[in-house]
Amino acid sequence: IQRGKMFSRYFEDAQKQLLKVYVKAPKKDALEAPKGKKSVKKDFGPLISFMNSASSPEIEFVQRKIIDQSGYVSESSDFAACRKIYTGMDEIFNESVPAEIVSGTFHTIDEVNRKQLHDCLVRAALSKKTDYFAESESEPLFIPAFIIAFKSTYTIRELKMAIMEIYDQDSVDPIFEVDIMMVLGQGLIIRNWREGARNYIALETGADTLKWFFLLMNEYLENKG
Repeated sequence: IQRGKMFSRYFEDAQKQLLKVYVKAPKKDALEAPKGKKSVKKDFGPLISFMNSASSPEIEFVQRKIIDQSGYVSESSDFAACRKIYTGMDEIFNESVPAEIVSGTFHTIDEVNRKQLHDCLVRAALSKKTDYFAESESEPLFIPAFIIAFKSTYTIRELKMAIMEIYDQDSVDPIFEVDIMMVLGQGLIIRNWREGARNYIALETGADTLKWFFLLMNEYLENKG
């Protein structure tokens, strides 16, 4: 029991720190810059550092483009989880990583509103199309897509309905739907594969949100190993 409490407390403390970094960041660090000015690139350093420290040593989270077998380069994700097949991956893949070693893509939202949600779902779908149209005899790679939101104007249940509504309106192929969406400190939207296309489960997990996200996310990443 004590060990379980320590595990939960670790993720609770990490969640508080991440919310402190990303929710209370000054305006100049926002993803959208004032009109007429160039957008300031989001610093994912604290988030990626935590993801690496809390994950398997066989997985490394990196900010890189993804290149598939056809030579197509995807820039739609904010960062990706890759299988650490080399010790010097940063030097070897300094601009883009091959899709074959990508275990998952990650997309972030500062504050979920209708526009940001729609834009992020489009980016997630684009990342899942990586390698899908490459001319190859082998099956297209399945690369799960995850969304991390720091704040939301929706409740978790409203968010679930908004996601399904957007997918219905845009007639998105179920193959390209997001797999898990997390709103830090609030809850998770999880794709329910057992029930088929366009089916999600909304969970209000509060302080345990980051913990459950990691447990579920790792199931995807390990299956890609």
